[in-house]
Amino acid sequence: MHVLLTSNRWYSAASEYGLRLFEHLHRSAKDNVAILSHGGSPILSRAQAIGIGAQVFAIRGDGGVALGPFGLLRAFWAVRNAMDSLDRAHPEGAVFWVLEGTEHALACAVRLFYPRLRNGPRLVRLRVQDRFPSGGPLPGFFERHQARLTDLVVFPSEHARFRYFSAKTKIEKAYAGRVFVQPFCKDPLVAERGHFAPQDTVVFEWLRQQPLAVTFVSVARFDPIKGLIGLIDSFCNAGADRPLQLVICGRTEALKAKDLWLHALEKLGSSEGERRDNCYFAASKSGGHRVAIIDGHFGSLANLLAVSQCAIVSSLGSEIICRTAVECLQAGLPVISTTAGSLPEVIGDCGWLVPLHPGAAANPSLAPVEGLTAAIQASIKVLGTPRDSALSLAWRQRCLSRGREFVLDGFSPLVAKARAPAEKDVKVQLR
Repeated sequence: MHVLLTSNRWYSAASEYGLRLFEHLHRSAKDNVAILSHGGSPILSRAQAIGIGAQVFAIRGDGGVALGPFGLLRAFWAVRNAMDSLDRAHPEGAVFWVLEGTEHALACAVRLFYPRLRNGPRLVRLRVQDRFPSGGPLPGFFERHQARLTDLVVFPSEHARFRYFSAKTKIEKAYAGRVFVQPFCKDPLVAERGHFAPQDTVVFEWLRQQPLAVTFVSVARFDPIKGLIGLIDSFCNAGADRPLQLVICGRTEALKAKDLWLHALEKLGSSEGERRDNCYFAASKSGGHRVAIIDGHFGSLANLLAVSQCAIVSSLGSEIICRTAVECLQAGLPVISTTAGSLPEVIGDCGWLVPLHPGAAANPSLAPVEGLTAAIQASIKVLGTPRDSALSLAWRQRCLSRGREFVLDGFSPLVAKARAPAEKDVKVQLR
């Protein structure tokens, strides 16, 4: 039996990691799985849609506010009951998975006060968020004790593992033999041709206007950390002997789609553009460069990737899980990427990596515009050839092969490790 506890009130990259792991577990007939989270949490509805048991289990106050003293006691008791029920129903082979945060701290507290549960369900901590606390004497003291109460801690990349343990040698020693690096895995997107949302049809009509253009695609939320302003600058600076078009697909957050559109118009030297519902289009006067910005859900992302020739990930920071890079590789697209987070680990030799300035995450003006422009121009030498050329097909096969390393069954080593007894077969002892 496997149970995932998460207090995320939104569908984040960490939520996606947990859901895909449990989708893999669900496919095995011998594994009973369930996800516990807040009522109305997107992960519950998405889990139910693929047949995974989902239960409301709020460990925060109404509206997601932090718990007060009495709320903490209620949450502690609820986690205790969940772990106890799991232990009694499945005394052997049960795994209690928790996302990093409140849920992990509560599970460790339960094990501390109920010694019987220290060797009951195995407690696996998914450390898949992009926050890396610097630590200190008091936090370090608690972290070391949490480590001794945890059977396994999982990181989605070597980059994340290094960042977490950087300057934390005592905590790293406390986890000795109980650290596992497991990249994010998912199955390739399935194209649903003929089932387009209204904005999908608009975008594909726009793309068909220049059938000989080299098409680049970027999928990212509209936030300064994603480096989209620098991406537009880089794209518009790239010269080419054939038309180029860039599709940026995401959703408005700290940046508005309209502001990105106006910036693209300025860089393209065009005073006019077109807006159709949540789609924004801009083109240079010569028609050589065109930019489309889609604000909101894009229903046929697989089809968009299928008609594109290269992906661009211009992030200035974060990128612990790199879902977009995985999806693009699985579609056979090479990736132009910065070196943010674990992107180099995921992409490997299937694209072009652009070094980042150390302060770029805090200062978007340090985006590697010249580097991205050079990478775009380098990619055109490959992508500008006919799609059926030996060179283009070789790149596609290389990317597809890399993408197959991240299919859902890639979670199998983690599941085997989570089920296995601890390397040191002794009871948890607190010092």
